Amino acid sequence: MIPMTDFAAEYRELASELDEAYRRVMSSGWYILGRELEAFEKECSDFLGAKTIGTGNGHDALLIIIKALGLGPGDEIITSPNTAYPTILSIINAGAVPVLADIDEKNHSISAQSVIPKITPATKAVMPVHIYGNMQNITEIESLCRERKLFLIEDACQAFGAKIEKRRAGTIGVAGAFSFYPTKNIGCYGDGGMIAVNDQQLYEKMKALRDYGQTKKYHHDYPGINSRLDEMQAAFLRVKLKYLEKNNKIRIETARCYNEKIRSFIKPVFNDNGSHVYHLYVLMSDKREAVMQSLKSRGISSLIHYPLPGHQQKAVNFNCRLPQAEQFSKECFSIPMHPYLKEDDIKKTIDALNGI
Repeated sequence: MIPMTDFAAEYRELASELDEAYRRVMSSGWYILGRELEAFEKECSDFLGAKTIGTGNGHDALLIIIKALGLGPGDEIITSPNTAYPTILSIINAGAVPVLADIDEKNHSISAQSVIPKITPATKAVMPVHIYGNMQNITEIESLCRERKLFLIEDACQAFGAKIEKRRAGTIGVAGAFSFYPTKNIGCYGDGGMIAVNDQQLYEKMKALRDYGQTKKYHHDYPGINSRLDEMQAAFLRVKLKYLEKNNKIRIETARCYNEKIRSFIKPVFNDNGSHVYHLYVLMSDKREAVMQSLKSRGISSLIHYPLPGHQQKAVNFNCRLPQAEQFSKECFSIPMHPYLKEDDIKKTIDALNGI
């Protein structure tokens, strides 16, 4: 079976460096908030051009950002229905009110045009999601937020390394959140996340919030949480960060090949300027179930990202219709996309789709 991701292939390629990272941490005797995390945060800061804070996962990164901005009960945050549900949960768990805008047909995320009708006097922030690795809509939303004096919070959990011109995903708004879930373009062997922020005061507050609100040991200035990227994961991520740019370029070239050769399906927008790093490669078909079953019979994996838009989940009653998101969720499916796909795997996937 051609897998959606291939952790075994990744380990084979990086084994000597990952094993050394493991030994280094184990022999150090220090496993939380130590030198590996400090080094990883510094390396990420250099890469992104912003201050960074390692967290336990992407949800917590978003939650900490919201809390640091002082947003809570009665404050509305506009975000996307086409996302992993932790995006929405971060708003709920901060005590704020999630408001969902519909997605556009091209980039499958919210746009300035879909956000504008959702703005009310209670709106305090907009949280666009760089879904599947695509940050294409961010510039127009940035302009809207500046005009309306709203916080721009980037959910860049799927887009580490993406950029528009020289600005990296996660560094354009007041703050941005990343996830290092194992399947991400840079992923750890467990859970992990990160915040990017430029404001020094916010940086200090967010750093405290991830560690029970401590500004120094046993001095709790804020009602924080426990969300610290541990030393082992930081060490592994330091290895992987060195290969991120190379691997993102491979993803872009795989997407180029898919876009040029796959027929009869609605394909994602293709950009080779770095604004889309293809965490996932998502097609659309009104015969999705039959297509996925056919791929499975040919030894090719596929998944649905995501089968239910946010407003149709049972956790919260949004009581709204979002036709673009609803239609997309009925037709979208993802095919294998990772840096370790062989040319034959890509050809087999293309031939299988074109043969349906």
